[in-house]
Amino acid sequence: MFHAHCTVESAQMLMSESQIISVHNTSEGILTYYRCHCGQIGFFVSRRDEVVEGHLSPPLHPPAQGATTVAA
Repeated sequence: MFHAHCTVESAQMLMSESQIISVHNTSEGILTYYRCHCGQIGFFVSRRDEVVEGHLSPPLHPPAQGATTVAA
């Protein structure tokens, strides 16, 4: 189990190993891609002294009522 911050849910989410998409050993650290419960694809890079997180895909469910969306 691991946790990651989901920008769609605006919360720390507890993830299981089954949500890991792939793991890569890179010169920057260990890169892990995962799929959140909401469908968002995220990643984090584990380094000796820090963990860097990010997200790759737009939310797969509609925004909350009253939320503002921006066209790309």
